[in-house]
Amino acid sequence: GYNNLENIQILYGNLVEVIDGKADIVVANIIAEVICILTEDVKRVLSNNGYFITSGIIHDRVDMVTKKLEETGFEVVEINKDGEWNCIVAKVK
Repeated sequence: GYNNLENIQILYGNLVEVIDGKADIVVANIIAEVICILTEDVKRVLSNNGYFITSGIIHDRVDMVTKKLEETGFEVVEINKDGEWNCIVAKVK
């Protein structure tokens, strides 16, 4: 497997329709407002210490998203910037 990982499954689609059980990582490249709406559902499907990687966030919305993630029980561990776009990596507390 890649990076010495043997049990990898990639699912593509609507969060509530494709995840059956728990996921170690959820990745979403959508606008900040939708990320804020989905934080509760994402936390529900993530395993303990799971990661939520979000991108497609403009600079003006980074604070809004990080606040919502923290209110939902995530710890923001990294924020990456590329031009006008941001990627936030958060971990379930």
